[in-house]
Amino acid sequence: MRPAASATPGPSSEGHLAPAGRGRGAHDEEFYSLLCESGTVPSMSQIYVDAAQFEALFTRMFDQIESDDPDGMDDLVEQQMVVRFQLREPDSELWVDGRSKPVQTSFGANDIDATLSADLTANSMHELLLGTLPLGRALMFRNLKVKGSKSKAMKLEGLLHTMQAVYPGLADEMLHDA
Repeated sequence: MRPAASATPGPSSEGHLAPAGRGRGAHDEEFYSLLCESGTVPSMSQIYVDAAQFEALFTRMFDQIESDDPDGMDDLVEQQMVVRFQLREPDSELWVDGRSKPVQTSFGANDIDATLSADLTANSMHELLLGTLPLGRALMFRNLKVKGSKSKAMKLEGLLHTMQAVYPGLADEMLHDA
């Protein structure tokens, strides 16, 4: 009778990896790192070089939305919503304040109470705005974590569509020329 396989990869008595169960252990991480270094697996990198690049692109995006479609964020104004996006990699905090028209945006710490808070990586925000990561999938797989009223969270879809109308062209211009 053969001994049961280890649930976590680990060295066997011969110094090789024991059969792996469904868990992912340190040896898997080492193997993945070796694959990345060898060029077999592409490494994941940040879309934005730093928070300043993210903030410059989003400032231009909201300026363009205001000039091209001043009514594009009326859902936020009607609901008197303040949305806080807490982004990681790079770290940035984006505030979209719909308590008055025109909608105001700012970056960094703020003493306003957010109606909704959204937590995600900057790469996930990029994919959402390109339309390559559907909103439902982002929520289901926890790429996007939202705190606040669920009914008001549905209003994010209108904001998302308004941003998606402008973002791809700006991203292509500002991220590929960097």
